[in-house]
Amino acid sequence: MSNLKASDKCLASLMTVEELRLQSYQDVAGNWTIGYGHMAFPAGPGQSITMADALRLFKEDVAPVEDFINHNLMINSQNKFDALVSLIFNLGIGNFSHTLCYRLVKADPENLAIAFEWVEIIKSGGKRYRGLLLRRLSELQLYFSS
Repeated sequence: MSNLKASDKCLASLMTVEELRLQSYQDVAGNWTIGYGHMAFPAGPGQSITMADALRLFKEDVAPVEDFINHNLMINSQNKFDALVSLIFNLGIGNFSHTLCYRLVKADPENLAIAFEWVEIIKSGGKRYRGLLLRRLSELQLYFSS
């Protein structure tokens, strides 16, 4: 078990790709979302939060992802850890834990077959998105750069 945390660079990158929104909106899958990709709040349209709320929610959303990686995967590289934080933050712990990508990383974090599975995680709401593919390629480059 490791005890890594997402780097400042990782957090800044996540905040950029997740795009801060202080008003609730529906993401491409139809989920009500607010802040930096936070889906547990609100329940519907017309909700708003402050910047301070968005930052608090973001930190609260990243913490369980860090814990999941530290307790379930043998990752000793900051780059691998940061790439996984980005992937799992976007996908969700429950969704990620049911992927072949997760099983491959768990079995051997250096397995090159991880790349083939990682880039397949580009669907939202059942549709493939070019933006997700670009994000996955960036994450994958970071993952294998250490």
